[in-house]
This record gives sequence, C-alpha cells and structure tokens, in this order.
Amino acid sequence: MPTSMKVSKVRALCAALVGTSLVASCASATGHEGATPQVVTVPPRAGAEIYVYAPWEQQLTSYDPQAGEVVATSSGEDFFYYAFGTPSPLYTAGSSSALGFAVLEVGRTSVRTVATVGSDEAVFPLATDGVRSFFVVYSYSRPGVESGRRIVRLEGDGSWQTYASFAGPSELVDKGVLIGDQLFYSVYDPAKDVHTVFSLPADDPGAAPTLERGGLGSGELYAFGGHLLVSDGTTIVGGPRDYRCASLCWFYDDPAVLAQITTEGADLVLSVSDAATGEELGRAPSVVGFSFESGTLVAYTRHGVQDIDLTKEGA
Repeated sequence: MPTSMKVSKVRALCAALVGTSLVASCASATGHEGATPQVVTVPPRAGAEIYVYAPWEQQLTSYDPQAGEVVATSSGEDFFYYAFGTPSPLYTAGSSSALGFAVLEVGRTSVRTVATVGSDEAVFPLATDGVRSFFVVYSYSRPGVESGRRIVRLEGDGSWQTYASFAGPSELVDKGVLIGDQLFYSVYDPAKDVHTVFSLPADDPGAAPTLERGGLGSGELYAFGGHLLVSDGTTIVGGPRDYRCASLCWFYDDPAVLAQITTEGADLVLSVSDAATGEELGRAPSVVGFSFESGTLVAYTRHGVQDIDLTKEGA
C-alpha cells in the first residue's frame, strides 16, 4: 500500500464522497462476469511507451522513456490509483463518485483486472510482502455514508478472505504492514483523534487481534529490518535511527535504504539514502515515478530515465 500523509488525506476525501453516484464512465479494464460495472480508466499507450505509476498524483501514466514525457494519464476529477507501501504490481483504482473499484495488476505494457468489489464498496491496499496481499474494503449503507470497513486477503482465484471487520465510523482501519507472519494495522478513532496498532496472524483469518500500541498521532506504519516503525506525522521512529519523512516514504531491506519524494519549489525530487547512516546515495529531480530493480532505483523523470545505484561502491 507506497503510503503517505497525502494519500491519507485523499483517501479520507474519497471515503467522504464515495457512493454519491453510480454512473459509469469509460471502462478500459474489465472485471469478472457479473461484477459491478467498472469505471476504471487506463491511459492509452503505444510503441515504446510504458506504464509508470506517479505516486504524488496517484495516477497511472503512459510514459515515453526516451523523451522523458508523460504522454497520457488516468486522471479524473475524483479518480485515483492507490499503491502498496512496498513493491507490488497490484494497485487499486476507482472513482469516489462512481465507485467501480477494482484491483489491477500493472505491468510495463499491460493492465489487467484481478478482482472487484461490490457496487456499494471501495477497496484500498493495506499490506503486502509480494506473496500475500491484504486490502481494506469500505462499505456504504447509502451514498456518502460509510457503514464499516473490513480487512481482506486476496486469494489466487480473485476472491476475498475476510480477516477482521470494523463498525464505522468509530473504527477506521487505516494503514498496515506485513512483518514475517504478522499483519500489523492501525485503527483511527475520530472521537479521540488517536491511532491504535493491532496485529493478526497473516495466515489465520479466524484469529483474534492483539493490541500492540496505542495513543499514536499518526496511523502511518512501516517495516524495516524486521521491525515495526511508526510515525508522528513528521518523523518515523522505531528503526536504527529516526527518519524525517512526513509523506511518500519507502523502506527497502536489501540494500537497506529509504526513498522519499519531496517538493523543492515547484519540482518533485526523489532522493534515496542509507537507512542506517542517513548518507544520501542519489537524487532525481522532476520525478514522475520509480521502480526498485536489483540494487538500483530506476527513476522515471521528465528528463528521461535515471538509474541510482544503491550499492556503496556505485554511489
């Protein structure tokens, strides 16, 4: 689920607005037979163009790697793509007004629908380890009125296995992360304005949740080196050091680095640093999106493709 404070705000807006209309828009990705009509839009691509996810805009783009140009985007007034906070080809996409949410598998040159939810539901990434993928499904009793959320695991046949259910709007499950065989997730209590972290066995849908910690000012969760990291909204704590990163932060274990996207004036800059020492290993201005490939961070920028070597020897 890359996660961020910015993503949280957009998701909160989506939760408030979702379900206000069921009018379908142009459908470029189709769901299973009998599923809710899709309103998922996929940007057209041709030739050498590839699909690149833009985390700042939360959109899928058709990107020309030679020209460094965004040729087309999935943008809509209230349509967004949502990503996991760890590497995964799976995204969710949908409109806060028309619903039609789906789970999509995005490749360099292809997009396919993996699963869908009901016409009165929305779905967002929660946590994945690349094998097991968990999501949060929002349900609505009527347009704009949330009735609850549930944590689900996506099965290989595109079906959902429910792990936990929450009554809304007092129990708002928010962010999550997988560490080993444990799923950690945060729940927001709007009446108290606090977040509480619980855990569940990732392979036991019938297990009771375990309280891990409470009284947090932010629901952001990260995993690094087998440890659970939490945030106060500006600083991530719980690792070998504290990390100043308010939003759009990604941790990788091999090699151990922190990548983040920040604004510098009107520009978006991708920077990557050694997670243990804080030493900057590289940066890419005018970034659109990026991918992590065998010790290299591949940055797709408006000036072309830039490789950032994450090994100390190459940095």
